[in-house]
Amino acid sequence: MDTIVRFAKEILCEELKNSIVIVEDRAYVKHIFVNTFYNSNPKVMSSENGRLNQLFRYKVKEYQDCMNQGEYADILMLIERPWRLNWVYEFRELIKNNLGIEGYYEIVAEAYNDTENAWQYKNEVIELFYFGNQPHLMMGNDEKADFLELPDELKVYRGVCLNEMDSECDFLGSSWSLDFDKAKWFATRSGFEKSAYPLVFSMTINKGDVLSYFTRRDESEILIDYTKIDLEKVEFIYPKKKKPVLRK
Repeated sequence: MDTIVRFAKEILCEELKNSIVIVEDRAYVKHIFVNTFYNSNPKVMSSENGRLNQLFRYKVKEYQDCMNQGEYADILMLIERPWRLNWVYEFRELIKNNLGIEGYYEIVAEAYNDTENAWQYKNEVIELFYFGNQPHLMMGNDEKADFLELPDELKVYRGVCLNEMDSECDFLGSSWSLDFDKAKWFATRSGFEKSAYPLVFSMTINKGDVLSYFTRRDESEILIDYTKIDLEKVEFIYPKKKKPVLRK
């Protein structure tokens, strides 16, 4: 028999109350430790407020304990997904000093692979990749072995979804794939506005320019330095609409 958990009725704590945002007439709590829909009034005693307060208090305590003990991988599990890369970026020096270069890159790889829309943090991502000067250390042993088997030249793809006013260059990032179908999936998956259209970038790169290679999550992901992309070598595949002009 399932146990019903009952939470004390409380007003919402000040930090969570200040994290409430309204998106399309729907309220959310958007906080590094609590990221969820919100259906109550922060000034009224309710069990939802009590539940969120309890979760917040628990995570704050666990976070402090993990910071004291240097358990940075556990911290990533406490932090809500949209904030994980930013957290690693903020504490990159502390992580590297305490865990060493291999431990640092394990944390970077874990945060990067668990982040949606990493292109939004692409400048910070590049800094994280280069911070220890050995980005290949982000690969696991199996990924390293698979990478060695790749040819010297690689055809890579990147799938995005844009609106008419977007600059295509703004969507060039570090994450590419050896698999066209996977790139197209990223470009055409649900959740985009109806007016948006899919775009797949394609280009040929040298294997020596690859920063890291991930096969986890059933992907064949190639990481490169997007700041070094030669725009003249970028090709476009449009599942929809005609090709727009590439704006620099």
